[in-house]
Amino acid sequence: MTMPDNPHSSPLDHAFQAWLEQLRSGNSMEAGEFLATRPEELREDLRRMMEDYQSLQESLGNGSSNFEEGRLLDDYRLIHELGRGGMGSVWEAEQLSLKRRVALKLLKPQFSFSPVSLLRFQREAEAGGRLQHVGIVQTYGTGETEGIHWIAQELVVGGFTLADSLAQNRALVELPTGHYRDVAQTFAAIADALEHAHSHGVVHRDIKPGNILLGEDDRPKIADFGLAQIQDELGLSRTGEYLGTPFYMSPEQAMSKRMGLDHRSDIFSLGATLYEALTLIRAFDGDTSQQVFQKIITEEPDDPRKLRSRVPRDLAVICSKCLEKSPDRRYQSMTAVAEDLRRHLKDQPILAKPPGLLTRSMKWCRRHPVFAVASSVAAVALVVISSLALRIADARDRTEEARLVAVAEATTAQRVIDFLVGLFEVNDPSEALGNSVTARELLDKGTLEIERALNQEPEIQARMMGVMGNVYRALGLYAAAEPLLLQAAKIQRQEIGGDHAQTLVTLNNLATLYYYQGRLAAAEDLFREVLEGSRRVHGIEHPRTLDTLGNLGILCYAEGKIEQAEPLLRESLEVSRRVNGADHPDTLTFLNNYGLLLQYQGRYAEAEPLVHEAYEASRRINGPDHPSTLISLSNYALLLQNLGRLHDAEPLLREELAASRRINGADHPGTLTSLNNLGMLLKDLGALTESEVFLREALEGSRRFHSDDHPATYISLDNLGLLLREQGKLAEAESLVLEALEGSRRTLGVDHPTTLIILFHLTRLYQIMDRPADALPLAQELLGFTAEDSERFPKRKELVENIEASLLEE
Repeated sequence: MTMPDNPHSSPLDHAFQAWLEQLRSGNSMEAGEFLATRPEELREDLRRMMEDYQSLQESLGNGSSNFEEGRLLDDYRLIHELGRGGMGSVWEAEQLSLKRRVALKLLKPQFSFSPVSLLRFQREAEAGGRLQHVGIVQTYGTGETEGIHWIAQELVVGGFTLADSLAQNRALVELPTGHYRDVAQTFAAIADALEHAHSHGVVHRDIKPGNILLGEDDRPKIADFGLAQIQDELGLSRTGEYLGTPFYMSPEQAMSKRMGLDHRSDIFSLGATLYEALTLIRAFDGDTSQQVFQKIITEEPDDPRKLRSRVPRDLAVICSKCLEKSPDRRYQSMTAVAEDLRRHLKDQPILAKPPGLLTRSMKWCRRHPVFAVASSVAAVALVVISSLALRIADARDRTEEARLVAVAEATTAQRVIDFLVGLFEVNDPSEALGNSVTARELLDKGTLEIERALNQEPEIQARMMGVMGNVYRALGLYAAAEPLLLQAAKIQRQEIGGDHAQTLVTLNNLATLYYYQGRLAAAEDLFREVLEGSRRVHGIEHPRTLDTLGNLGILCYAEGKIEQAEPLLRESLEVSRRVNGADHPDTLTFLNNYGLLLQYQGRYAEAEPLVHEAYEASRRINGPDHPSTLISLSNYALLLQNLGRLHDAEPLLREELAASRRINGADHPGTLTSLNNLGMLLKDLGALTESEVFLREALEGSRRFHSDDHPATYISLDNLGLLLREQGKLAEAESLVLEALEGSRRTLGVDHPTTLIILFHLTRLYQIMDRPADALPLAQELLGFTAEDSERFPKRKELVENIEASLLEE
């Protein structure tokens, strides 16, 4: 029998019980780190309780010193210790009455004072007593002897866990033949055992490699049901408390959704364990629990085949199906998981399907949350690529598209999803890995099919065009994106009206496209229309309205219309602080943006506390390695550079680069941006040799990740060209900057800010090379274009004046 939570427990009691649970689970979180996660008003009292508990623990000893070989506990004689954890120890013992060997789990004496620990011990015994399956460690009995609580369980000969097996595999140069077949067989057996538990009303809630034992025959057995949820009881979890091992928790557990957590949580945890067995890397990792939770909730792990090319496609699909964020999109039973694994083993088609193009796009966006930010901002500032957090086509809109079936127009939404899945099913592994050529071919095919098959269903056709246009834009295929978004907007204005929420989403995405194309005036007009419509439909405090308000501010900033940008960015920050609170992610984004605007105006004293606040808050809330923290860190380093404190900025940029390499990998856009930022700073410091190393690495990575024909690659080309110019390597510098200019003209257009800045750099290079015949036509082109718009774009006017002055000097 289990005890329900005490409804009269105080927040301090809850916090202390959570600390005990951390100790029990063996979590390595330091006391100070744990206290920082609790409300400030509780910390002092909680600190005293923790210190008192520690004193009590020390007075009692570590709880295992009194256990020695040969000691008798009830009917059991201890033989030798098998292992030790945060809560107690496990011994091989002999049950004297039956003359059999058992595993005897002993609770540390100090945990006898913890109701939560005792409850967990009872729960493990109760769950184990319910379940009789070859794949589950059997429980023989439980009791208390001389104040020691114990559970007698089946002894798995060998005492080897899946975690031990994975550690051994990590040390191998090459995995053994048949490894992935063995993995499929093992996990089919684990799924069978968990189906048995689920059918008896038991949800494990802590599936992980360390809780899967492997016998001498390598057959798996599930152990440790101490966190199990048993049918018809309330369970251990209290609101805001996390139970389980963070790396393998489901999103429901990570968000502490106590009500509604069911057997599908185990399916996610099994998927996370399978992912590690396939890739030998955790699906979700981090230095702190909060970092891991954030990734589980918001990010997608890489395709297993990207990390291990020999992973069979079917196993990657099965794993991804288990790891769906929404429980409704996962397998609905462990039986279904086991059946698909066995279909794979028999070379039969599995029932799970790889995600269609829309789903893959959404997952890609979650894997690369700063991609659009890095690319768009780099186009504005070449020398120091700042991390301005432009909130266009934001994650909420992508999430809504991914969950169309949940919106009010359920029939239309399902029709869109079905159309996408049927149209873009990928069968070739190279296509599923996101090959850009294949993606373009699929998109082109889909565009033709939309026009042909949906011309009698205008609303569905418009939705599809909007989705396809957005994907084209995400791939940098701006020319193909524009007609789709324009047509979608036209149809939606006619069919559902200009103020309909979906029409506003499409117009926002079209404005985004114009921004990336450098068509800032057109983008501004649309953002203003969307903002006015969103104010009418949603109100100023709605997230979409706030985002559009901030976007318009960023756009005015990019145009040099600072007097218009400032009130927009200030209002977005003030409203978000009032509605969302100071520590909300949106508030921190707006804080960053407003701080950057102040930097642009040279108001560094006013900017510094804002930028510093955004950085410190993100570091405190999200952890040092979260993408938002890295953006804030980059912005703070930019502020120090603007203040002339280059040597102070350098360690911050090195920290940012190291974190991005560790978290995101070498070729991630965030890492490439960090390489560019640090390389250009080192150039300014005169460390030209080291600067060249970083800038060449950035260019090579951008060619691999983005391709040769991408705005980010043009920026890397130009940055390296500037460095080579400083080194006197003029011929190579010319080759790189020419390639950047040709690509930028072709892809972004002759009037894009990136193109204009590269054009200026090439003009200066020809001046330095004493080639006036080559420099003059470029200068005339640059001056002639920018002079036309000097009144509308003060920033460009300033650039023109600088160019004119430099030409006169020559």
